[in-house]
Amino acid sequence: MFLPGMLAIICYLCIKKDKKTRYYQILLLPLSLEKSWLGKIGYCIIGLIFSNFFVFIGTHAGGAIFGTNISLWSGISAALLLSLSYMWEIPLFLFLSARFGMFTSIFASMALSIFGTVTLPDSGYWWIYPPSIPIRLMCPVLGILPNGIPMSIDSQLYNTNVIVPGIGLSLLWFLGISLYTMVWFKKKREA
Repeated sequence: MFLPGMLAIICYLCIKKDKKTRYYQILLLPLSLEKSWLGKIGYCIIGLIFSNFFVFIGTHAGGAIFGTNISLWSGISAALLLSLSYMWEIPLFLFLSARFGMFTSIFASMALSIFGTVTLPDSGYWWIYPPSIPIRLMCPVLGILPNGIPMSIDSQLYNTNVIVPGIGLSLLWFLGISLYTMVWFKKKREA
């Protein structure tokens, strides 16, 4: 639940200085605004991947000390899947930060995350609501329910057939939102 909030803060910090100067520095660069926007998205993706693997290292070390049962492979898979399935939020939070500011971006991230956790991840309709996808993918990978409680061995949520469609849907959302926000950002030169 903290990952979307952290992601919203990274996106806000990525756009804060440019927004304060009304994108003056970016407009002076000899490259298109689309490439600049994609650069911001790429920078935030690197931050997302770094933070997921940093948390993985910390939880794996803590698990070794306190005796948890999540394997090394499951931890690496979870960090990678979380990075891929949360990427769609980056262009959305960059857009919200640029258009409305930090409070709106963080509030949206928390609202999406809370609603995604309590509504659909354990139902057959998890794929309809994008914030439910990462939570649902963690069920078979880490063996935990969406609320963090360990799953029973006979749980239907252990089905790994959700991973490929979940990643595919997340990447489609990422591409769609990236293209939309890139077109929006391109209009900054005209404004």
